[in-house]
Amino acid sequence: MRQHGAPAGDDGVQRAERCSEHLAVAGTDPALRDSRRVVRDPDQLPRARADLRRLRAPPRARNASPDAAVAGDPAPRRSRRRRRRRSALPAPGRPRPGHPGARGRGGPRVLRGDLLRTPAVRRRRAGRAARQARGPRPGCFDHGLTVDVLLVAHGYPPDRRGGTELLTAGLADELARAGHGVRVLAAAGVAGNPQVRDTTVESIPVRLLERPVPADYQLARADAGAQRQLELLIEEERPDVVHVQHTLFLGPEIIGTASRRAATVVSLHDFWAQCPLVHTGPRDHHPVRGDWWGAACFMHYELRHPLQLLGEVARGSLGATVKAHLERPRRFRRELGTADALVVPSAFLRDSFVRFGVPESRIDVIPNPVAVTPPSTERASNSVPVRFGYVGALAPHKGVHVLLDAFAAAGDGAELHVFGAAEDPAYAERLRQRATDGVVFHGSFDGARRDEVYASFDVLVVPSLVHETFSLVTLEAQTAGKPVIASRVGALPELVRDRVNGRLVRPGDGRGLAAAIGSLGDPEAVHRLRPQAAAGVLDLPAYAERLTQLYERVRAKRNP
Repeated sequence: MRQHGAPAGDDGVQRAERCSEHLAVAGTDPALRDSRRVVRDPDQLPRARADLRRLRAPPRARNASPDAAVAGDPAPRRSRRRRRRRSALPAPGRPRPGHPGARGRGGPRVLRGDLLRTPAVRRRRAGRAARQARGPRPGCFDHGLTVDVLLVAHGYPPDRRGGTELLTAGLADELARAGHGVRVLAAAGVAGNPQVRDTTVESIPVRLLERPVPADYQLARADAGAQRQLELLIEEERPDVVHVQHTLFLGPEIIGTASRRAATVVSLHDFWAQCPLVHTGPRDHHPVRGDWWGAACFMHYELRHPLQLLGEVARGSLGATVKAHLERPRRFRRELGTADALVVPSAFLRDSFVRFGVPESRIDVIPNPVAVTPPSTERASNSVPVRFGYVGALAPHKGVHVLLDAFAAAGDGAELHVFGAAEDPAYAERLRQRATDGVVFHGSFDGARRDEVYASFDVLVVPSLVHETFSLVTLEAQTAGKPVIASRVGALPELVRDRVNGRLVRPGDGRGLAAAIGSLGDPEAVHRLRPQAAAGVLDLPAYAERLTQLYERVRAKRNP
């Protein structure tokens, strides 16, 4: 039997009549368009009779649906306007008038099959064929795995070994070890012309965007090249989730580029999205909220660089700089609103972004992971005098100079061991000149010596002058069983409880810090704080599992 709406002659009508007669005897249903199929349900008889009436009707009446015929409704007529509109459509294989593929209208004639051979489709098919050819392997996208994740960061080891870069590398290794697909897109500041380089770091495929660092990087201008490379990588690999670890050197628009193509998670490790000052202190307030948030950012950053400010005045570009500072937080706020989930390491940073204008319901607090080490008790019971330690960068905002002055004022014969690399050689030289007897500078160390470093002292001192969004060294010391003396600033009070597992002092208060050092100059005083020094923290596998649950949640939300 012909399809509904197709012309049928006497042959079709006679065959329908024979099917209807056979239906009364054997239950054959003409409505199934196959007289050889037998249906034993007598409820289909009205529909079959409606098909027969429609075939006997004039051609205009054949467009009525079978359900309308069963209900007894008259067959609707197709309007002349509808017929004219359908007759105006181009023939199959011919583009519409004005289409880019029409002759004389922007290019050669494009057949219908060519629409499936666009560059994006060709790249997607090539990427799929390449994955099928190479087969599954650790650290590579394969859609038979649980979650395919594309990590985006502003750097990656071994070229950059900052806290966020090392965390990104550790997360990539752990996800690959757990059987998930992992790929990394990272920026790399180099001198010379920009280029894109694909490499592999410990079995993890990494695409490096090598480019010079712009002079006005603090304004976080949009990077069209980085956005294009992210688009290509998403089209090639089709990840389930894009996890943006940091937007430094990439621009905030990288978030919107990712969220338009895949489920997107953004980690906020510091204040970069709020202010060019990545490390803000208690004095760096933002009294004005909303669209004028950037006015305080201009005051914070530009007034700390007077020579640069004078140069902008001389060039007549001061107005453009002010406008860029005002637009910067608006752009970040807009792009963060496109992400499916936001992750922060502490409740302090969550509250800060709520004041910035991000809804609290969209923020998940997941502490950064640490390597859990069994606590050691040998040093506290045997070391006289007590050994204090500092672990971190030798930078002014870390307050190392305050620590040296407080240690000299304490004067109880204790020792201070300083571990860390010098970010500013001039500042490091001033620290060495200020150091007194008992201060030992050990320089930087690699991760393999971490346990050895924390076993070499009894008390860790964190004298930060800025808001610490998360203190990894504090958690590492606590897992090693060490009390911590820390500044009462940022997220440090979440980790250190005064006179319970350490001491808290006002940031920059040398006298208060000296008093805290003196109160722990006795090994017995250190021992009284040690039983509560180890706090419950996440190791790397548990951290990856928490993020995997978040990935599955945003993927299910994006693709229900």
